[in-house]
Amino acid sequence: MIAEVWDLSCPDWWPRLRSGRSIMPALPLDLTEASRAAQTFDRFRIPDVAGQPTLGEAAGDWFRDLVRAIFGSMQNGVRMVHGAVVLVPKKNSKTTNSAALMLTALVLNARPLARFGLFGPTQEVSDLAFTAAAGMVAADKHMVKLLHVQEHVKTITHRLTGATLKVTTFDPSVATGGKYSGWLLDELRLLGSVPY
Repeated sequence: MIAEVWDLSCPDWWPRLRSGRSIMPALPLDLTEASRAAQTFDRFRIPDVAGQPTLGEAAGDWFRDLVRAIFGSMQNGVRMVHGAVVLVPKKNSKTTNSAALMLTALVLNARPLARFGLFGPTQEVSDLAFTAAAGMVAADKHMVKLLHVQEHVKTITHRLTGATLKVTTFDPSVATGGKYSGWLLDELRLLGSVPY
């Protein structure tokens, strides 16, 4: 039996945006886990901005709402938000936020040896995502102790659980060959121009 998933659609998105409200519909979240995820996400520092502000200081509430929905959606061991497609204009920190979201997943994960993937449509985008994730780890002395960055294989490993976050360019054979606990595909629209 397949568990029912929550509907993230928001038909009244335009009036909500105009009035400054969240475009995330009201969901029966586990508020403890949702808050824990948002706090983890918020502590990461933006490595390529002067002063390296935290995401808590610089990220938009719209993305934090998504973080809360994803991580606060577990009910009776079943994740009620299986995925989300986020359409955002250019220059809105999509890749930086994506890197922080996947680091949040790596840090909060309790499953031993879990695998997470962050895929970019091009080498340039995946390099940018890995640089952001590695920089976020380097900017936090606690994260440096918890997470091991392996630049040569673009992998970040959780030292206690053995879980990994691999950042790579999208390739169907790589993406479909893995058993991922979670994955994120950055800049999906660019894959439309790739022949495969």
